[in-house]
Formats: sequence, C-alpha cells, structure tokens
Amino acid sequence: MYQSPFFRGIAKELSMKHLSFLFVFFAVTVLSANESTIVPTGHQPLAIHTSGNIVHVFCNGDDKDYDGIYEANADEKPATWVMHDISTGSQVQTIVMQQGYFTIPFRPAFSSTKMYHPRGNRIEVFDIKTASLIDTSFISIDDPKVTITAVHVITEIENGIEQEKYIAYSHKSSFTDKGSFSIFDIAQKRVIAMTEVGINPQLIRSFRNTQGDLEYLVLSEGTFGGKNSTLHRLLPTPTMTMPFTITTFELGDTGNHFDIVDQLALVLMNGSHEVFAINLVTNQLLPGSFPVGTVGYDGPRELIIDPNTNQVFISTYASDIRIGSLDDGTMLDAKATHGKAEGMALIGGNLWVCNAFKKGEYAVDSVLNIVPLDMASSIDTEDIHANIVVHGGILSIASICDFSDAELHIINAHGNIIIQQRLSGNQQYISLNGLPHGVYGISIRSGAKEKKCMIIHAD
Repeated sequence: MYQSPFFRGIAKELSMKHLSFLFVFFAVTVLSANESTIVPTGHQPLAIHTSGNIVHVFCNGDDKDYDGIYEANADEKPATWVMHDISTGSQVQTIVMQQGYFTIPFRPAFSSTKMYHPRGNRIEVFDIKTASLIDTSFISIDDPKVTITAVHVITEIENGIEQEKYIAYSHKSSFTDKGSFSIFDIAQKRVIAMTEVGINPQLIRSFRNTQGDLEYLVLSEGTFGGKNSTLHRLLPTPTMTMPFTITTFELGDTGNHFDIVDQLALVLMNGSHEVFAINLVTNQLLPGSFPVGTVGYDGPRELIIDPNTNQVFISTYASDIRIGSLDDGTMLDAKATHGKAEGMALIGGNLWVCNAFKKGEYAVDSVLNIVPLDMASSIDTEDIHANIVVHGGILSIASICDFSDAELHIINAHGNIIIQQRLSGNQQYISLNGLPHGVYGISIRSGAKEKKCMIIHAD
C-alpha cells in the first residue's frame, strides 16, 4: 500500500490538480435552490460556443421519426443555430440549418473564425460570425457508408495571426466495428496520418505533453451495453510506416465526455455513472473509479474543468449540475436545472447550460440555464499539517503538533465512511489490511482545521 504520487510532491512540480475531490464530490447530491436565470433558445439545445460578445447555441430541433430530414407537416422542428447576447442572454439571431439535423453526439470543431461540422462522410465549414455555410465538402471520404463522428482543429499563432494547421477527425463504417482517426494537413490538402481507434469514436481533444509534443486523445463509446468503451492516446511520429505511438485505456460502459487540465484527464462514463482519472505524465489510468451518483437513464452527459477556480462541472439527465472542488475534495454544490442538462460553457462568471429535454421526460426542451458561479458554497478550512504515509497495510499519521482529539474518516470510492475514529497525540498507526484494494479518501478534522488526501491500496 502506498500514497499516491500526486500527494508526494509530483503534483506541485507538474502543476497538476489534486484528485481527492472525487471522493466527496459525487457522494453528496442535495440540490440547492435553483437561483439561475432561464433563457429561451431553440428546440433541443446541445452545445454552446462563444465568439466575442455572442453566445452561439446549437439546437437539434425535433426530428420525430429520426430520419434526419426536417418535415414541417409532421410537426417537426428544424435544427437551428441561435445567437445570444453574452451580457443579457437575449436572442440576437436564429439561423435554420438547411442542411438538416446535427449528428448526436454533437462534436464539431471551432477556430476563432470557423466551425468544422461533420455531415455524413463530409466535413462542412461555416463562418462563425455570419453562421453561413462556406464549404460543403472541405474534407470528404469516398465511401458514402462512412460517417465522420468528431472533428478537432489545430491552430497556431504566427506573427500574431491564428493559422489553422491540421484537422483531426474520427470516422466509422458501422456501430459495431472499430473506427478510425485521421489527421488532415490543411496546407498540403491531404491526410498525413491515420490509425484505428475504438468502436463508435465520438470526441477528440489535443494537448501538449511535458516535452512539448502535440498529442491527441480519442474517446470511443463502444457498443451499446458492451462495456467496451476506450480512450486512445495518440502521439504522431515523423515516419509514415509507424505514424503513431498508441496507448489504449479500457474504460468499460459508454464513455461520453472528457476534459484535460495540467496533464490530468477526467473521463465521464454515461453507462456506468462514474469518472476515471488518467495521469498523462505517467500514462496511467489511476486505480478505482469515482461514482457520479446518477442511475439508469439519468446519467452524466458532459464534464468541464475550470483551471482558474479548480472546479469541476458535470451535467446530468437527472436535471442538475454537480459542482466539485479539484483542490480539497469538497462537494461545493449541485444546481438544479430546468431540464435534462447537456452541453455547458463557462462564460465570464457564469455557467451556461443547455436543457436538451424536459425534466422527467424526453420531450425536447428549449431553454438555457445561466448559473452564477459565485453561488457555489465552499467550505474554507485551515489545513492540518500532518504527514500521511501508508506502507505494508499500515496507515501512519504524524504531526509536529498534537492532534487535539481530531477525528479520522476513511472514505471509499462510493463516498461511504468505512473507518471513523478519534485521534490524539501526534502519532497514530492504523491497520488497513482488511480493506479491499482500491482508492480511498482520508479526512482528518480538528475543530475548524482539516486535512484531506487520497491513498491507493495496492498491497
């Protein structure tokens, strides 16, 4: 048994965020009063993007027969691109998407001036400012049976001007076969690398590793109920004979979303209602998983991390946003939303939330929640200066000061307190040999002071 390296100095050295929040974050689900602003938008809002003083909301309308074709005489609602004023929330303009409904999940790419949107076997390009279609087939795959599922654009700043360099995109030929990932060089107008990824790939992110190299993460849902979701880590190499260094993380039941901050990836699982953490420095999936607390079809949808406040936001079909602290393990809040929450965006001091469906049902909703983030209640505690070491199944807690009758809680990954006892003096030894292997949270509280950390039980 050993203490996680995140809490032995590497976290500070690499500016990585603490992971202890995951234990308490999902265990508390009491909702605060809904004090957010409700703003009308298009039908079935999916995602939000900001540009200047405009908030762009992408709404999928209501395709009642799921054929992808808008039929007004069937009481359907078309997909729309709705622009809102960033300061008032009021609608500025609504564009009907003449090309048809969006792909679900909605995974386009944005530069400062363009949106790259997958449409069947093609990638369309829209001007962000005018919402006008400027290219129907910027990239096209010859096989019409192939579906492009997600797009990601790589830009660089050259002489103060943003330059679009590469388009990364995932695609599949069926719902049961493995998909593919490609990198398209915009200047050369050709695919420069391609590799196989998981089944039903649907979200792409990029990041710079600690050596400054550009890498990609590709999340694949897997098959329905197959528990074969994966996250592929792809490092392009100069030779086309071996175009990628690949790491595959096996995740389980239906990966839906992920975010990256400071060499830490948090992956949200819709099917198993949990979060996985991946240390991108050591290239390791951390042991254990962390329950979100939702059940059934009310699962988690999207996850975003605010690197400025170290807060994590998770939208759910349980009609709430769960807010946790990445610093100290505190559950800050759970905000009720108007309907089933989908896409989110941090805009100024607010969290904008799409309500895709009505609460408790699957009739399409047509509103946004704008949640002031200063509403989130935090717990300010002074840190207890204690050294926590685990070795050979023994938890050792030492401090230069007397604990003054402090209380120890050991918490499992489900948020349950499994050991609770009083401490005294400045040295304590506790046997953990009876605990199953896994990840545990440690909380030591003495009056207003508190110490929290994470341990991993491995031997």
